[in-house]
Amino acid sequence: MLAILVNNEMLMAPIIQQEITGGKVQITGNFDDDKVEKLFKTLTE
Repeated sequence: MLAILVNNEMLMAPIIQQEITGGKVQITGNFDDDKVEKLFKTLTE
C-alpha cells in the first residue's frame, strides 16, 4: 500500500496494482470533479 501525505494529512491510500515505471502513474476510482482537481493541484505544486 502507498499513502499520499501532504502536510501530514493523508489524501489517499491507493492500492498499487502494477509496478510504477517511467515516473508516471494512473489513479482510478470514484472521484468527483472537485476531488480530482484538488488532488491534481496538490500533486503538481
